[in-house]
Amino acid sequence: MAGRIERLVSKTGLAVEAKATLADLRLKLARHILIGEFVLDLKGQRPASVALVNAPRNVEQERVLRQTAEALRTHHADAYAATADHVRKNFSLNLPRFRPSCLGASTPSGLKITHY
Repeated sequence: MAGRIERLVSKTGLAVEAKATLADLRLKLARHILIGEFVLDLKGQRPASVALVNAPRNVEQERVLRQTAEALRTHHADAYAATADHVRKNFSLNLPRFRPSCLGASTPSGLKITHY
């Protein structure tokens, strides 16, 4: 399991400390994936609260980030929702702060929405 997480950390562009525990890697990776997808979908200026989260640097990192977020939503929905709620609160990503026209497919509440 640790090897898979380390590969995913590398493929998403997450910068981590060499001494990070597996639990720390999992938490940081989950936050990185959720915030990364939110920022990619956000139209307009990034909130200051996510400034320390690196956006994907290339198309491959973006692809891996989006696929991983979708897999988390699909196969680990309860954990995804709990992590999304944690991220929303800790990074001050409350929906009333954002105009609907600025939100893309993902929302800080952890729900995937579709605009018609």
